[in-house]
Amino acid sequence: MKTAEVFLACILPAVSLGAFAAPPPYRVAPAPAWVMRAPDSLVTDHSKQLEAGESDFPIVDHQVRVAAATAHYERYVERVLNQEGVESAAQVSIEIDPEREQVLLHQIRVYRGGRFIDKLESSRRTLLNRESELEDGLINGRVTLHVLLKDIRVGDVLDYSYTTERTDPVAERGYYEAFSTQWAAAVRYFRLRVLRPNDRVLHILDHGSVGTPSTTTRDSWTETRWEAHDLPTLSNDSARPAWHFRYPRIEISEFGSWAAVRDWALPMYVVTAPPDAELASLITEVRKEPDEASRILHALRFVQDDIRYTGIEVGAGAWRPSQPAAVLERRYGDCKDKALLLVTVLRALGVQARPALVHSSMGRGVMERQPSPGAFDHVITKVRSQGRDYWLDATVSGQGGRLDSLVQADFGPALVIAPETTDLEQMPPRTGVKPTRDVVETFDFRKGTTKTARFTVRTSYRDEDADDMRVRMRSQTVAQLGQDYLDYYRKSYSGIRSTKPVKFTDDREGNLFTLEESYEIDDPFEKDDDGERTFSFEAYLITEQTRTPDQTVRTSPLARSFPKHVHHEIVAYLPGDWNIDGDGVSVSDPAFEYHSKVRYTGGKLQLDYDLRNTRDHVPVAGLKRFLAKLDKAHDDAFYTLTDADVTATSARSAVVEKPAPFNGASIEMLVTLGMGLAFGLLAVFEIRRMQWRLPDARPGAPVGIAGWLILPLIGVCLSPIVSIYYVWKFFGEIGSAVAFAKLAQNLQYLLMLEFLLICVRLVLSGYCVWAFFRQDRKFPHTFIAMSIVMMATVLVDAIVLQYAAARDGIPAGDQNLVVVLAAGALWIAYMLISQRVRATFVGDDGEDYRSRRVPRELVVPP
Repeated sequence: MKTAEVFLACILPAVSLGAFAAPPPYRVAPAPAWVMRAPDSLVTDHSKQLEAGESDFPIVDHQVRVAAATAHYERYVERVLNQEGVESAAQVSIEIDPEREQVLLHQIRVYRGGRFIDKLESSRRTLLNRESELEDGLINGRVTLHVLLKDIRVGDVLDYSYTTERTDPVAERGYYEAFSTQWAAAVRYFRLRVLRPNDRVLHILDHGSVGTPSTTTRDSWTETRWEAHDLPTLSNDSARPAWHFRYPRIEISEFGSWAAVRDWALPMYVVTAPPDAELASLITEVRKEPDEASRILHALRFVQDDIRYTGIEVGAGAWRPSQPAAVLERRYGDCKDKALLLVTVLRALGVQARPALVHSSMGRGVMERQPSPGAFDHVITKVRSQGRDYWLDATVSGQGGRLDSLVQADFGPALVIAPETTDLEQMPPRTGVKPTRDVVETFDFRKGTTKTARFTVRTSYRDEDADDMRVRMRSQTVAQLGQDYLDYYRKSYSGIRSTKPVKFTDDREGNLFTLEESYEIDDPFEKDDDGERTFSFEAYLITEQTRTPDQTVRTSPLARSFPKHVHHEIVAYLPGDWNIDGDGVSVSDPAFEYHSKVRYTGGKLQLDYDLRNTRDHVPVAGLKRFLAKLDKAHDDAFYTLTDADVTATSARSAVVEKPAPFNGASIEMLVTLGMGLAFGLLAVFEIRRMQWRLPDARPGAPVGIAGWLILPLIGVCLSPIVSIYYVWKFFGEIGSAVAFAKLAQNLQYLLMLEFLLICVRLVLSGYCVWAFFRQDRKFPHTFIAMSIVMMATVLVDAIVLQYAAARDGIPAGDQNLVVVLAAGALWIAYMLISQRVRATFVGDDGEDYRSRRVPRELVVPP
């Protein structure tokens, strides 16, 4: 319950770079002379849009001039068809690498009412250093030129263009780029025009589906041009395999073969200096291992665990690795830095090792790319020892196993950086023969179906799943893990409580990570709608992998987790004699295999489930058959026991249907819901009557929804959604009369109070959204009231967690409470003292201020 609250209270902005020590990486300038401008008649054409949607693009124009400083001219003309289109079109964002690039901003104008209106001069232009990959340990140094436009309306035709000039020494990067030729929006006219010196060869891979290009030569330049008209939209299927290219594209590269990419990379992976004292000491330490396999594993573990993953991807640092001595000295590096350090140590020990370029997600899709360095985004190490090849990823943290049993990298095609390399090399694929996760759940009902039952869970993680758990336990306490698991089981068993802390054991050498959980369930069998007492099992490892995909009508393959092999066993000790029905089920499809067994002897029920995915995708032609078999496996993973008066029978349930949250609802919770909504409406009424107002802003104060005010905008828009979610969650968990009655009385009061506050905040948040977008003077009052209610809710929730934790014997450990309260106080203070708030929210009830709304940000169209 805390995550959304913390996000709403503590969300931070991108850092705005109002001034650079160096000249800004952009300037306003006319288009270069070499650019061929598309006619304005395409802009002023009033023909009906190609397809219904937010926007229609009369022009998408790319022109490239490959030279010492390569220039890329882009022009986008967008017809705004509705208010959603206005909100997206009114902001333009352009990414810039300030180390290598300079942007020339040519024009931003609007065609409206038969004339062009300049929007560039009146726009608000800001440089933002967003570092979108910072959480992944990458610092790329790129900045975003953000252009905020005034007065964009439905029916406008927005026309903007700019040129990016990039300077790269050919030996460092060379030229390569890919251009889409169809998008999720319709395009009336598309052009791709590429100019190159006659003596500079470009290689083209044309999957653009826009026809054959024309080629002309004039003076010392050669021009290749593609043109197309009336390109329809192309929807994007969800859950596609990473190797599947959905949108047509044209790839252009100066690299004619993978051998050419190898020649480009070889000089970068040369160690230019002998080992310094620290590197020599590391090599000496690794050499002490008794055999070559141990030495390789020692070096790998050191680079994985002792060199933290951080990449400075600025300028040439995006593709040139740092020298090993520097990486060792600073104790951080990215994939290429770590790979070169590992290769250097292993070579010093006489082990054959080479860096290898791979793509971390695209897999076999690399083989469909035009050769270029841009086809790769990751570097690993190929090691040959005792006649066997090993593919080692030095960026994996906490990896377990011996050299012959650890999980090797499996990224598909790799380009090994070695003089003898001429083509891509395939890494051996993993097949998932053995389960990587094995769960055994044991239920003891022998005291009787109306008595407290013991429940234990033993989960064994192997291979990559063990590696993942090892990393997870570095950032999460055992108490936090135990609370997460208890919360998960409470969704199925309302009377559950933990009896022991979670226990884990880690056999890193064998790469086996084991967790043990212990619980008790009060009155486990519950009455269903027919008055029968039932208990339902769910093999969640199976149901998680066999849910119906979100999109079942498709034109592209459906991605599947691969390799993926899980095993789930449920054991139940039952009182008395039971009539157990159910046979094992086997389901086979080209994409997966599923098997289950049911055994019952001497009061012991055993349910055994095994699922293995055998392919990474389902082709469109096989989707219907796959979905039918997937449903069969999913339905089989549920089992329901029914306790009759004297003897009991069990029946396999096709689907375990949970009662709707409002069926048989608790009277107390319904009354609390009504009171909360009523109090919320009363609070809104009192705010509207309130005479107090903020002081007037100083002359010249900033006006409009910008700057720090963007953050309350995000929080205000999300708050009604979060509040509705929590109302639904409360009813889903404790809203029924049965579930509510099982709670301790003190806990009932606390939860009713928390639910009351959530309902009040739901009403306040709705009014807050209305006041914000009308820029009403009552918005700050409403925001402050909503923040106070949110802080009170979080405080009550912390008390609930402490009470439940004391009852279940697990420390609550709520570290977020102080952060949320401090953040709430900070934003209340901001509302009271901000000059922008005082200057912006000046409207009175009933006055329409829609013309002053500021649209949301738009990423540059494709």
